[in-house]
Amino acid sequence: MENTRELKPAAPQATTEYLGPATVLECEPGRVYLECPDAYVWADLATGAFYCPQPGDLVLLISRAKHHFVIGILKADGLQRIVLPGSLEIAAPQGEIRLRCTGPLTLTSSRIHLAARDVEITARWLWQRCDNLIQKIRANFRGEAGSFEQKVEGDATVEAGRIRHTSRGDIKLRGKSINLN
Repeated sequence: MENTRELKPAAPQATTEYLGPATVLECEPGRVYLECPDAYVWADLATGAFYCPQPGDLVLLISRAKHHFVIGILKADGLQRIVLPGSLEIAAPQGEIRLRCTGPLTLTSSRIHLAARDVEITARWLWQRCDNLIQKIRANFRGEAGSFEQKVEGDATVEAGRIRHTSRGDIKLRGKSINLN
């Protein structure tokens, strides 16, 4: 079986000016091959690091002589990525930063450090899955729940200056033996 590839139309040698839409046919790092209304051209990306072109995208092309540049995105359905060669800081010294999406928000990192004066989490479900979980609370710990269940596979140790459990009904303790010192 022969390895066949559709030949691309030759880029025109026109010296006309053009500002308008073009369709992405092929992508290479830093440039794209475009179908324009009356020509096929290779164009350099001038959209910054915030656009990752995909075949089928509709872009805004500006051309003068033999120089062609993509200067905008009119329609892009594929995954859009922000790819930077170094670190990234997003700052709003006088305002807020909000992230919104209709689907899942996924954070992936080898380590996440969250520092805030206050943290409020509002969720219908909150799952924590950890190999180890350590919570250090300097002042007060308070929890309110409709019901509470805790399962420990190994030993459970509670150390306190004083423990007070209050119940409106019976208190049941189950075990092979109960040692009250």
